[in-house]
Amino acid sequence: MKSYPKLFLRIQAMLWDSAILGIFFITIAILSSKNSVNNEVLRALIIVVPALSLEPLLVYFSGSSIGHRIAGIKISHVNTDKNLSLLQCYGRFITKLILGIYSLIALVFTRKHQALHDLLSKSIVVFIDENKAPANHKLTERNTEYRTEKPSWIRRVVVTVIYIILFFVLLSIVSAGLIPAGCIEFNVCSENEVLLLDLIGYLLIGVTLTLLIMGSICKLPGIFYKSEQRNST
Repeated sequence: MKSYPKLFLRIQAMLWDSAILGIFFITIAILSSKNSVNNEVLRALIIVVPALSLEPLLVYFSGSSIGHRIAGIKISHVNTDKNLSLLQCYGRFITKLILGIYSLIALVFTRKHQALHDLLSKSIVVFIDENKAPANHKLTERNTEYRTEKPSWIRRVVVTVIYIILFFVLLSIVSAGLIPAGCIEFNVCSENEVLLLDLIGYLLIGVTLTLLIMGSICKLPGIFYKSEQRNST
């Protein structure tokens, strides 16, 4: 049976790739400045295009970015186990870049432990060599029994809204305990409180966006009806 890497391996790969992308980005920026590229648009293209193409091209040709290789994992198509198309590789990378860590929330709910950027690019993350991977690094496919037909859009909207409301209520309670009333009511906040408010705002936007996407593609628990096992009499 196919197994999937645990969350810490995914985060490890993401951190390595982020560091490598930063170094690659800075190196290209320095080289372009030394070559006296005066056109700002051209210079931006010289810096951005190679930096944003590094991971998609590596995943397209080898199935793994540098971070994935270090973590011992690879990307393959969810249905064929082959490498993704070039368009899927770029779409996956751009989605991951936009959503960031929030994309990993979907790992908790999906049967094949897919992040949002995996779902949208029809990809899965597996081990390069499953036989060499430690048993405590592996996850098996979740055993869920759901009806095959998609629920109505009304049910999807209702369940998604309930999740967003519950998250908003929970976040409001936590925020009230962390941020003084004077900061909230009179906008008299210290630098740390302003930073905390910004983080809470980003968290609200990121999780809400994640819930909306997961609700639209029927990946939130409760959107599908659980199948009923009826015993014949």
